Amino acid sequence: MISSTATRPSRWRATGILVALLAAIAAVLVPMPSESAAAANAADFEDGYIISDQNFFDYGSLDAGAVQAFLNARVSRCVGANGQPCLKDYSTNATAIAADSICQGMPGGTMSAAQIIVAAAQSCRISPKVLIVMLQKEQGLVTATSPTAWNYRAAMGQSCPDTAPCDSALSGFYRQVYYGARQFQIYMKYPGSFAYRIGWNNILYDVESACGTKRVYIRNDATRALYIYTPYTPNAAALANLYGTGDACSSYGNRNFWRFYTDWFGPPTKGPGELAIIEKYNSLGGSASWLGAAATAVVCGIKDGGCWQLFQGGVIMYSPATGANEMRSFVHESWVSEGYENGWMGYPTTPTVCGGKDGGCWQAFQSGVVMYSPATGAKSMRPFVHQAWVAEGYENGWMGYPTSPSVCGIKDGGCWQLFQGGLVMYSPATGAQTMRPSIHTAWVSQGYENGWLGFPTSGSQPSANGGYIQNFQGGTIAVDAAGNPTYTGDAQNAGAAAIANRALTAPWLGIAGTPVVCGSINGGCWRAFQGGVVMYSPATDAHTMRSQTHAAWVTQKYEEGWLGYPVSEPQQTNSGGYTQSFAGGEVAVDPNGIPTFTGKGTTTPHAAIANEVLAASWLGAAGTPVVCGGKDGGCWQAFQSGVVMYSPATGAKSMRPFVHQAWVAEGYENGWMGYPTSPSVCGIKDGGCWQLFQGGLVMYSPATGAQTMRPSIHTAWVSQGYENGWLGFPTSGSQPSANGGYIQNFQGGTIAVDAAGNPTYTRQ
Repeated sequence: MISSTATRPSRWRATGILVALLAAIAAVLVPMPSESAAAANAADFEDGYIISDQNFFDYGSLDAGAVQAFLNARVSRCVGANGQPCLKDYSTNATAIAADSICQGMPGGTMSAAQIIVAAAQSCRISPKVLIVMLQKEQGLVTATSPTAWNYRAAMGQSCPDTAPCDSALSGFYRQVYYGARQFQIYMKYPGSFAYRIGWNNILYDVESACGTKRVYIRNDATRALYIYTPYTPNAAALANLYGTGDACSSYGNRNFWRFYTDWFGPPTKGPGELAIIEKYNSLGGSASWLGAAATAVVCGIKDGGCWQLFQGGVIMYSPATGANEMRSFVHESWVSEGYENGWMGYPTTPTVCGGKDGGCWQAFQSGVVMYSPATGAKSMRPFVHQAWVAEGYENGWMGYPTSPSVCGIKDGGCWQLFQGGLVMYSPATGAQTMRPSIHTAWVSQGYENGWLGFPTSGSQPSANGGYIQNFQGGTIAVDAAGNPTYTGDAQNAGAAAIANRALTAPWLGIAGTPVVCGSINGGCWRAFQGGVVMYSPATDAHTMRSQTHAAWVTQKYEEGWLGYPVSEPQQTNSGGYTQSFAGGEVAVDPNGIPTFTGKGTTTPHAAIANEVLAASWLGAAGTPVVCGGKDGGCWQAFQSGVVMYSPATGAKSMRPFVHQAWVAEGYENGWMGYPTSPSVCGIKDGGCWQLFQGGLVMYSPATGAQTMRPSIHTAWVSQGYENGWLGFPTSGSQPSANGGYIQNFQGGTIAVDAAGNPTYTRQ
């Protein structure tokens, strides 16, 4: 184990020797500019907490350049009366020291004092500020204008006990600084080997034991190390004359360490963040500034070594990377809403700067900016948005101040932000692009970034007609001076652009209810609105469709049906309805929305069947498409509850299933019955129905079923009062007889007709 006294350094005490030494040092001292807000105050000295561990072990607090600048500032003119350079000018050619379990060793070669200090600090993990203060405390080297050789040989007082000569093996500035720093780490590694521990200790006032001891509660390792290195605590007399001498029992080593550190680097018990905040607050005027009185103490321990302090009028934020920056309350509120320093903005990198247009202010952060004006409030701005806004002239340009924060999380990683005069849209693929309000309005109508236009790929540019033009992922928007837009789509969005332009001509459409949907037959697209639909195909262009016309068109299987795409705009009729032409025909709707279909050429049967279906709602949904190619140009279509038959000679006629079954049994339209010449008519006696055909008819009742009837039988039956007469409904079909006529059974009897059509009646 290492002895508790073998490496004990020196200390200063108020003897005749000390008085003489102080006088000698005073002769070589020059004024020392203070880096703190005020000189040290003895009331702030805590004998059990001289320096915080954070400050003591902050080995990266200064680099060699900063140390050199500090030393240069301490001595403006070096006298050198004793043949030695001042510390700021000192250098030596040193032999390297190997690393061990305590420190990482030292490099060799020619090194300046600043380089030696920093190398020792980093090797042994001791703050270079502590080593600078120790050099001043032990030998006054930092401010000496005529240092002696002895000052350098015993620079840190390392292994120079009060009661014995210095250890010659550790003589010289290079070794003194390194082994002095190393000694502090020995105290850390072997705490049980030394007299002073964390907790209560009896500490001498002076080397003379007769001066007595003081009971001191040592709070941390750094203070414990200072007391082991210089094992005395200042008495009241030493503290009462902080910059001078006390009485015969006064010692000054630890007092002077605290005083030099305070004067040069700020209160040693406060961390760099706290010191930076205090310095910033004082530089602004303290409580007399707009910040006002402190509302909280300094709070440290947040992200990346940060600290903060709240005041009546704002906040000061600190991080090692950004320093201390004051923040107005309105900026702070915006920043808080983005997640404090843990959010995307990080720490402030500038103070709040006011004096912008219309009373505006701004503040930059690690990853963004907050802009403020009395009219718009404080709004956060992403860096890419800020860059686009700056390119347009900051708040003095056409965009003005932001009226919303940057909002992200939209399609494809996009973001947006509104401004007084426009907005910025951003996506990783397109970058941040500014947008004029008239362009924005036109773009919004097409579904924002989710629509066919996508994100803008350029900013809004002035056009020759006094309007603006802007490119997007899917096409272009051009607006004239009055704000009227024209859309142009790329190859994939020609339909969407045509629909957008057509919709502009039909305000009755109202608000869009869907985006543009493409992928229909023959390259078609559509978009639904409150008042109708716009349909597009490359062959027919885009046309609007009133809701009632659209409903009728849908019943004919949309654009895939016989009507196809619209080829004209809807035209109002004198009756108050509308008519519209399609590729396959025409749809007319009356004021009540009842449609009439008209075909042309090959679609004539489709129209006829469609109109018949409208009159026969009992048919239900279609089960097949319209099928043509029957006898004499005939067509048919099956439905859930029946069939519609068409021929050019007879038109389209609906047929009940039971009628259809009887007709099929007679050979369809190719049989003796031919095509129907009337629809199925029901509602007669006993739930009966009937239907006329070119060659006869079908009579039906639930009791007798559907029976075909020849015209000559039908004539004789009609003369007897139809189904209401004594014969009633037929119970069989008309059957050929031997005389070339027909015979048919009825509920009440039989009718037989000869070849000339003369009837004979038989009752049952």
